[in-house]
Amino acid sequence: MITDHLGPSAWSRICDKAGVDADEPLASSETFPDEETFKLVSLGADEQFGYSWISFVGSGKYAPLLKACGNDLVQFLENVNTFHGSLGHVIPSAKTGHFLVKEQGDGWVLFRYVAARENLHYFLRGLIKGICDYLNLQCDITMIVQDTYMTEMLVKTRHKLAV
Repeated sequence: MITDHLGPSAWSRICDKAGVDADEPLASSETFPDEETFKLVSLGADEQFGYSWISFVGSGKYAPLLKACGNDLVQFLENVNTFHGSLGHVIPSAKTGHFLVKEQGDGWVLFRYVAARENLHYFLRGLIKGICDYLNLQCDITMIVQDTYMTEMLVKTRHKLAV
């Protein structure tokens, strides 16, 4: 399921984080420790949820908000900060984070997210992939820092080729 929706590199990354051999098939006649299974499900669900969040927000009544965020990754994430700031005024109990985005040249963007919630790394990775798909961009993501309340990654984007 992960490879179908997020690709083989996502499966390898999730297995590495969970401490499971990505090349070892899970569907066999052996049982697997619940701890391994729960880690795989949790990490895979976080990334898939982040990715799917953009489709959800981009449909229905929230579509104008997503459209207003912009046409490139840097502009988009900076506008999400503005939206998060406004949301805090409307819903004071909202726990929103903050994006710091800095262009690095040659299509690379340094992306830092300081969160009010713990361990959003895989959700954010999926979210960035979802935003890039929404903007018709291909992206390569390199995780740099994964602290409890902060995620930092380098994202290289390029326009998708028409098929």
